[in-house]
Amino acid sequence: MLIDKFRKTIDDDIKKEDDQEEKLWSDAELGLAKVTANYSLVDFVTCCEDIHDRLTEYLEQQDGKFPQTDEQLKGIVSLLSAHIVEFQQDLMPTEQKLFVKIRDDDKLNDTLINVITLNYTSTCDKVHKALSQKTLASWNTNRGVKAIKMGQLVHAH
Repeated sequence: MLIDKFRKTIDDDIKKEDDQEEKLWSDAELGLAKVTANYSLVDFVTCCEDIHDRLTEYLEQQDGKFPQTDEQLKGIVSLLSAHIVEFQQDLMPTEQKLFVKIRDDDKLNDTLINVITLNYTSTCDKVHKALSQKTLASWNTNRGVKAIKMGQLVHAH
């Protein structure tokens, strides 16, 4: 009963704000913030545990939609790899020169691309792992071959 009331309060609050059809988890977070003052600490914790359980179920469903095998990942990894390497082509000429200068300034080390993710699923982890298993690009310099590789994946949450 308590959890149903809590959900209804949040849902009613969301409907007042926006008459959208599909509810998002961010809507639940906003609704949660607005109604917390109306509940005791014990009731609030109970309701938060319910939200946590439902969010976990939702994220597992979303994670299940992502390709699960290495073969299925190949196309995504190939496309993303190309975009990572070729993004500088979309820069203005002066920005391209600056990018190349920064990239090539460290004559001894390869270029590492670090990624920050706000995603709660394991999607980024899977793609990062696949990208980390290969050199994204390489080129000759007067000091040898340099490469672009994946660096760290940082989960900001």
